[in-house]
Amino acid sequence: MARDYREAHLEEWLFNNPDLFEKEVRWLSRQRDVFWNGEKIGKTDLQGIDVNKNIIIIELKAQELNHRDLSQALCYWRSVSTHSGQSDPRLIFIGTKMSTRFRIVFEWLQEICDIKMEVYFYEKEGESYFFRKYDKEVEESFCVPLFL
Repeated sequence: MARDYREAHLEEWLFNNPDLFEKEVRWLSRQRDVFWNGEKIGKTDLQGIDVNKNIIIIELKAQELNHRDLSQALCYWRSVSTHSGQSDPRLIFIGTKMSTRFRIVFEWLQEICDIKMEVYFYEKEGESYFFRKYDKEVEESFCVPLFL
């Protein structure tokens, strides 16, 4: 299945401009193969290290995040945490919005486990990307210009 152009474009932009998304992040790879018990289970869109030396796993979608995206990224999280020796990588989802099923499971997981998960919604207007961090209680917004 071919990747969506919008997703590939956003991934390239984030990879080339890491500080515009999150301060002091250093990307280690993009489209990195992920394995479990020797079997390839997929590819992380972006993988990096934050200022606190936590591994960051980014799951990008050019559309609404759904429960299948959550399952996919949790498999990646499990593999990366097991093979890296780091028990608490950050898992960041980026999409245009989230489905009700995604929201139900995402919020439930935040209540019952210690996995560091964040969701960002994005829109592209003209030459700029607009990101909004999802928080059940408070939502933060910021704008990052992108010049084509």
